[in-house]
Amino acid sequence: MTLTKQTCAKQACDCCRIRRVKCDGKRPCSSCLQNSLDCTYLQPSRKRGPKSIRLRSLKRIAEVQRESGPNTIATAPVIYKRVPKKLIDQCLRLYHDNLYVIWPLLSYDDLHKLLEEKYNDNYVYWFLV
Repeated sequence: MTLTKQTCAKQACDCCRIRRVKCDGKRPCSSCLQNSLDCTYLQPSRKRGPKSIRLRSLKRIAEVQRESGPNTIATAPVIYKRVPKKLIDQCLRLYHDNLYVIWPLLSYDDLHKLLEEKYNDNYVYWFLV
């Protein structure tokens, strides 16, 4: 039993690249011959590694973090203003009047009841908004 070393092509042909299969790099390659495809090498090869802009950004971020050190001041949490109940209810009515016929997932009565009873519950609020 002999072991054959499988060579990897430097660039896959266009068909192998699109189909994401191994290409032997011959012209035409074995895969294209077997499948009666036109074997072309028209697409430019992709560059490997991070793009230079990203690399520069990462270096700049690291530099700023080193300069600022561990003594940075934490920012205050952002506080969002709640959408008024009346506006949410108007949106629910619009949904019911215009979309419920097409997409009858949630009834207006159930949603309105949730709005009235659990407006201060964050999970319910974000669901309704």
